[in-house]
Amino acid sequence: MVDAPKLSQQILALIERVEKLNKDEVKLAFIPDQRMKSDKIGGRNFKIGRRALLMLKQATGISKYNTRKNLKRQWNEFRKEVRGKNEDK
Repeated sequence: MVDAPKLSQQILALIERVEKLNKDEVKLAFIPDQRMKSDKIGGRNFKIGRRALLMLKQATGISKYNTRKNLKRQWNEFRKEVRGKNEDK
């Protein structure tokens, strides 16, 4: 088995420098961009009106109906598009 060559002094110095880094200090020094901050908790909007609308949609099943209707419409559009491409060939 062949041994790997010894590392140069420059590489050893770089490795030592990286190992001495205090990663927690670097993370704490980072200042986040305030424009990216959201007032919504967990990325969701829990205002009472939106919550009530969501519960109403779930109770009536309208979201499920709209999903099926949109899927069927998109599938029909896709089929027409593919048929048109095949006819052009």
